[in-house]
Amino acid sequence: MSSPSVWLIVIAACLAAYPFAIEKELGKHSFYAEFDDPYYVSSGINFSLSEKPIPTLDTTNEWPVYRHLLANMFNINCFLFEIGAYPLPCAGAAARAWAPTYYNRATVGGANIVEALTESVDFKEPWSASVFVGHMVHFRGTDSLLNGHGNIGLLGSYGYYHLKDNLVIPDHWGELEAKIKVDKGGNDVQYATGYRIGVRLHSNRDIKDLFYIGLRRDRTDFNESGFSLIKNTSFQIRPDFSFKPLQAVSLTLEAGKKFPFTVKKKTYILGLSLGVTLNIRNPYTGDLAGDFVANSISPLINPVIVF
Repeated sequence: MSSPSVWLIVIAACLAAYPFAIEKELGKHSFYAEFDDPYYVSSGINFSLSEKPIPTLDTTNEWPVYRHLLANMFNINCFLFEIGAYPLPCAGAAARAWAPTYYNRATVGGANIVEALTESVDFKEPWSASVFVGHMVHFRGTDSLLNGHGNIGLLGSYGYYHLKDNLVIPDHWGELEAKIKVDKGGNDVQYATGYRIGVRLHSNRDIKDLFYIGLRRDRTDFNESGFSLIKNTSFQIRPDFSFKPLQAVSLTLEAGKKFPFTVKKKTYILGLSLGVTLNIRNPYTGDLAGDFVANSISPLINPVIVF
């Protein structure tokens, strides 16, 4: 396998095993960088639109956070600018482009393992630039430093290039969504949730414009040792629909389980997330239509290893 694709895969593996996130106050504004997801890394600046700093919530429970965000959905206090990149999707495209022999050998039962590991339901592009307007709150740890944020509002994104079957396709795309998102760090409980509805438009006429509904939840309870259907679990549900005509295009279901454990006062996490995408109708036309099989299933595999 060629060195560029190897390095991209190594970088994505390091992001999965050694997650890193920071959030720093800059007066009443704040800067953040999140390198804790092999499918998506980002950094940005939250600008406070009020004379006061962005408020802080002291709770570690989820429901009070949602109640606060919903109650303040029209209390706009934040403008955000963010740049995002997608390590694993880029690694999959690099492997197919620069090491096709190894890539083609990774096919089992008609499914390519590299594609199953690197394809993302939400991120079918190598990079994006986004702006957000809405209401935001911060979280603080026991050391009084910021360790997460939650927001509700409108997000607009733009990027160039589209990823399909680990192929890089020229395409100017834009996305607009209404969303609630919470990313909470901490030594006892961490959770990342997202509830959104959005639309994605493409300049490439062979890629259909879609609207979608997304539900995602990922929670880690470091002090939980037993089996629970709520704690140390993740799930994602996403149906996609076309506009003309109005039809269901795909349905993605994904669920995972994590097992934190401690060795010599050091916490580790092992887990696995598995899912499927039901391909109901072809989201592509023309030269990109390919050999689409209606109602076929594509596997999703996401191992979790955190040191």
